[in-house]
Amino acid sequence: MRAIGRVLQPVMGGTSWALTPLKPAVQPPTLPVKDAVQPIPPTSRPQLEEILRKLDAKKDEWAKLPAPAKAAMLKRCLDTTLQVAEELATVSTNVKGSYANGIGEEHQALVPLVSGLREYVEALQADGAPPPAAVRTLPSGQHAIDVFPTGLEAMLFGGWSGETWVEPGREPTQGTRARGRGVGGVALVL
Repeated sequence: MRAIGRVLQPVMGGTSWALTPLKPAVQPPTLPVKDAVQPIPPTSRPQLEEILRKLDAKKDEWAKLPAPAKAAMLKRCLDTTLQVAEELATVSTNVKGSYANGIGEEHQALVPLVSGLREYVEALQADGAPPPAAVRTLPSGQHAIDVFPTGLEAMLFGGWSGETWVEPGREPTQGTRARGRGVGGVALVL
């Protein structure tokens, strides 16, 4: 897929340039709609602490779930996200406005979420050990694993790549936590 992406990027750029005279006129900016949504009241510190307490109480249960059960739950999250994507993009555009891109810009904002969920689902469906794109050994003996982009996203990110380096002296392994043998934990990303 990456090779296809590397080839498609210049082809798409050239096609875009060649078709420029045929493109529709740029639309005027969309101004934000006043009171498009009602603000959600902030979550209080005690409410946050209660939510985190509930998550912490379930962490070991989640860690012990078999990978297929985790994959099924995350697949439902992915499906729900895709079902509401159009509405979410429309509401976001109404709230923030747009510089002639309409809801397309808001659709693009969902790409990392949808891609991440899809990759987690696929990894869990492979029992937490999807085949890596490539594993190589650096001159230092350290292992580097090719991790981004994967799947169809590789065609969109021609020339881009990301890798994970394994700690020096350790062999590459994967999937222990996904297969339900790990210890649970809670991480909060703000």
